[in-house]
Amino acid sequence: MKFVTYKNKIFLVDDGVLEPKKDAFFFYEHIVASKNDVVLDIGTGTGFYAIMIADKVKHVVSTDIDIRAVKNACKNVVLNGLEDKVEVLHGDMFEPVKGKKFDMVVCSLPQMPTPEWKIKEKIKSLADDGGIDGRELINRFIKSLKRYLDKNGRAYLFHFDFLDANKTIKMFKEEGLAASVIASLECPPGRLTSERICHLNNLGFKLNRDVKTGDYTVKIDVIRALRK
Repeated sequence: MKFVTYKNKIFLVDDGVLEPKKDAFFFYEHIVASKNDVVLDIGTGTGFYAIMIADKVKHVVSTDIDIRAVKNACKNVVLNGLEDKVEVLHGDMFEPVKGKKFDMVVCSLPQMPTPEWKIKEKIKSLADDGGIDGRELINRFIKSLKRYLDKNGRAYLFHFDFLDANKTIKMFKEEGLAASVIASLECPPGRLTSERICHLNNLGFKLNRDVKTGDYTVKIDVIRALRK
């Protein structure tokens, strides 16, 4: 257990829940919200995005498939005095909000390619693994998104650039949504990425590497999708 502070908010990080760091802060800074927005936060984790956005919007509903994250987010909602603005639900992506529409959807899902041995052994890391090619969850998100967005609604997707932003943008277009990369950040790889560098290289993913130091960096994209 540890605490993270950002701006005027404080976040408890329970064991097994990802800590919000530089890449999360960067993603949040590029989310544009309006006071009348009703927002859905998918893959809420500690509740970081939901809580940071809450003061700017009408209401936030957040979901997570990992019960540890749901409990952690609930603690942080109370810790920041936002019980009247943020609702935390347990379930897989859109499943807890079937039939509802939102002005804005914020999404940060596991996108790390999962080693085959983990899949064969049925070892699940809900906060880490994005399927064999890393795209399993974001593909599902894109295919479901439109029916949960109000007219003129928008979505913000946290996206690892090595998963091919152009492919993701094309998928949005195929689903009737206009999408583009609105910001990118190069940052050192986190714990999980560092552990899977060899796996990523073996899969043919292109990671930037400093020729002098040999250190890798990971590019993070903020992708915005619009429904018209």
